[in-house]
Amino acid sequence: MKALVDEPCQHSADFDQLWRNHEVRHYGDHVKHLRHPVPGEIALEQSQLAVDGRTGLSLVVYNPVTASDALRVRELVDARKAAKRI
Repeated sequence: MKALVDEPCQHSADFDQLWRNHEVRHYGDHVKHLRHPVPGEIALEQSQLAVDGRTGLSLVVYNPVTASDALRVRELVDARKAAKRI
């Protein structure tokens, strides 16, 4: 989790302050099933966090549900990186 939060904290003083002050509250979870033409179906757990005192502002995080889903996501990310190098 720390690695996930470090990058936005480095790029946004507002996010960093909100995260350090724990001014984030849990809003809801559910699983989304995506159908991609290359790897097929990918199940992602969605967590939505509302920021206290900031009406309408939320942080949405998607995590692969299974190791197989994580592998499919990794393959897509790697393919995209490779395509950018061409």
